[in-house]
Amino acid sequence: MLILFICLAAVTALGIPYRLGWKWELSGKEHPLRFFYGTAALLLDLFMKIRRERFVPGDAELIDSLQKLNGRNRVQAEWYFFHVKRITTVLLGLLAAAGLAALLLMTGETQQLTTAERPNAGESAEAITAVLEAEDETEQISLVLSPVQLTETEVTDLFEQAMRIAWEEVLGENESLDSVRYPLNLVDSVTVEAFSVQTSWSWDCEDALEYDGTPTGISEKTEGTLYLTLTWEDRTRECEAAICVLPTEEETAALADLLQKYLDEENIYDKEIALPEELDGEAIALYSVEDSNWLYVFLIGVAAATFLWFRPKSALKEELKRRDAELQRDYSEIVLRIALLQEAGMSLANAWERLVVSYENKRRGNSYMLKEMLLALRKMQNGMSEVQAFIEFGKRCGGAKFARLSGLLEQNVRRGNRGFAELLYREAEDAMQEEKNNLRRRGEELDSKLLLPMGILLVLVMALVLVPAFSSMNGW
Repeated sequence: MLILFICLAAVTALGIPYRLGWKWELSGKEHPLRFFYGTAALLLDLFMKIRRERFVPGDAELIDSLQKLNGRNRVQAEWYFFHVKRITTVLLGLLAAAGLAALLLMTGETQQLTTAERPNAGESAEAITAVLEAEDETEQISLVLSPVQLTETEVTDLFEQAMRIAWEEVLGENESLDSVRYPLNLVDSVTVEAFSVQTSWSWDCEDALEYDGTPTGISEKTEGTLYLTLTWEDRTRECEAAICVLPTEEETAALADLLQKYLDEENIYDKEIALPEELDGEAIALYSVEDSNWLYVFLIGVAAATFLWFRPKSALKEELKRRDAELQRDYSEIVLRIALLQEAGMSLANAWERLVVSYENKRRGNSYMLKEMLLALRKMQNGMSEVQAFIEFGKRCGGAKFARLSGLLEQNVRRGNRGFAELLYREAEDAMQEEKNNLRRRGEELDSKLLLPMGILLVLVMALVLVPAFSSMNGW
């Protein structure tokens, strides 16, 4: 991981001087990461040079979106900045993730072990991983710590408690062993605190009890003896009770083996065991192996970098949605103002230019409608026919409304102004009515979305009113 971080840092540092003058001409507010743009620009230029293509393959949709958002056809600079920003963000994300993972990996230093803790008595053996360092060798090994052993007094107490529980459990539905009418509950084990003691049962009245402790249905009372054998680890304890059945109603490996043997035999009655500093005449040292979670941090960083790579395109799609919504919102106003200027005797080209100037003064250049109208005006000023400019304007804006408007404008250029204003007024009226319908529909959708929160509030209010009322009634 440290090597990966060094490689990423080296690539980033080597690319910083690339296009140095070009970077500092950019606005720091719009390009806060411009200091690292050199590396991204270098990688992008190398990729394009290898592919021998002007644009990255598969970017037709991106180019079309950038053209719509910027209001012009030539968007090479915007396309280049878009990819430079993406590469810079992803590269810095990976660099940060690799650096943090390497830091965690390095700071998770091992420490020499002088003691080891056994599991509590009754628990399972615990495996530990350690680094074994001898005079001329180092190897990671796995050891097993057996649990703390009970003393003889503790074992006696354990068997006594287990015996008492077993005699209670074996009764089942019977009141006592002196009057056995129902099947015995021949449990396989009993639990005393954290210890599981195995049990086995036998009896000398086979004609009265089946193998599973069920009475055979004898016709007269049968007396006998019930034997209980308790087993815990390698120790056993036997007891009995009278019963009456009633009628039915390598070297390193060698060192590891020696260390394991030491753990199995040394201080087995103590919770903490001191680890040896010497085995078989050779000095040894044990070090803990800690997990610093560096891999998880790096994977999270990779996931974040992946998100940062795809996020700009999703943001671009959201911006296109806002653009389309703004164009639809400004449509009726544009149509109405063109109609008013036409009725005032102004030609279509002059009316178009007048609207562009008006939008520049009103919106200060931030309107998408202004960008599209300004692009169409510049095309006409550069020699493109008005018909072709209006057709392209309708295509760039998109939607049935702008297709109708471009058709009306084309019809005006070809056939003159007769009846043109009336058509525009009718189109503006239809557009405003359609916008009202859309607003009404969006309002109904919002109302339906508010039903659930309103229902929850109603339930809460009813609970606040009814709960105290019922509480006071119960108290009365």
